[in-house]
This record gives sequence, structure tokens and C-alpha cells, in this order.
Amino acid sequence: ALVNASLFEGQSNVVLEGAAAGAPLVLSDIKGNRDAADEASAVFFDPRSHEELAAALVAVIRDPRAAARRRDHARHAVESLSIERCVDSYRLLYEKLLARAS
Repeated sequence: ALVNASLFEGQSNVVLEGAAAGAPLVLSDIKGNRDAADEASAVFFDPRSHEELAAALVAVIRDPRAAARRRDHARHAVESLSIERCVDSYRLLYEKLLARAS
């Protein structure tokens, strides 16, 4: 599992990379991590509670099927962030703008 126990994150590349790599996500319940994942993608815990962190890790270990579902959901979510998809999105935007200008 990828554990991110931060008290603050912007857009966490580590979380996105962990999801892309197929690691189950165990994340501190902060805005930056909530922006990167949801309940269907990760187990969240209070970053100030060692007990909640331990319980989140135990949940991942004890229920590998649920962990796999969350892992697959997270991986699917970050697929839209690939370089190829970003390039395609920009290309389509530029084509639309050029068509309007014509």
C-alpha cells in the first residue's frame, strides 16, 4: 500500500503515481488527498491519529478484495491524467478555438 500521512498536500504527485502503479491507497484525510482520491479509491484516516492509521492499514490487509476494488478505481481515475490524454485534450481545445476564429 502507499501511505500518505501528510498534514498538508497540494496536488500530491506521490498519490497519483501510487494510484497509477496500482498500489492500494491509505491517505490522510486532508483536502489535497481528497482532491486526488475518493472513498471508492482509498482508505482515509485522521493524520493526527496513529490508531486510525493503523486501523486503515489493517483494513487494507484484512480485506484484499475491497483493497483491489479501490486500487482499480484509483488506477482508472488517473488514466485520464496520462501525457497522451493531456496532449489530446489540448489538441482538441486548440482545434475548436481555431475553428471558431475561422
